[in-house]
Amino acid sequence: MSRRSETTLYFLACVVLYGIVDYFFNQALLYFIGGTIGTLLKPLWRGKVEVLLVFLVWSLLLVGFARQSVTAHRAGVRYTAVLVIAALLSEVDLMMVVLLPGGSLRHFYIALVAGVLVKSLALSWLLLSGRMRYQKMHPAR
Repeated sequence: MSRRSETTLYFLACVVLYGIVDYFFNQALLYFIGGTIGTLLKPLWRGKVEVLLVFLVWSLLLVGFARQSVTAHRAGVRYTAVLVIAALLSEVDLMMVVLLPGGSLRHFYIALVAGVLVKSLALSWLLLSGRMRYQKMHPAR
């Protein structure tokens, strides 16, 4: 399989999966993961946890797991990191809510499509770069 067709396949699979999840469970991962991070930060912060702090921790987790998925030697660790990243990419939904003005159904669909496309691009790029790094380290496989 060529690199271009593999990239397209990853991207389309991510679009379908994120599209289904985002359409039927509208921003469920956003609320679940954001709430979990906020709840875990509450005892450490001693007061009201600001969205900016949750966003910062969320971003650091995303970067850490992205690095782990690319550099991991074991397939189980790599695929677990990719699953966590797929969930953590719901941070994009938070950015879409902040960046795009809301209110109408049209804006909802624009944010939904933009979020799905950005998350799909990020996850497919990460999957492909991890696969290329693995193939470079293990050329016989």
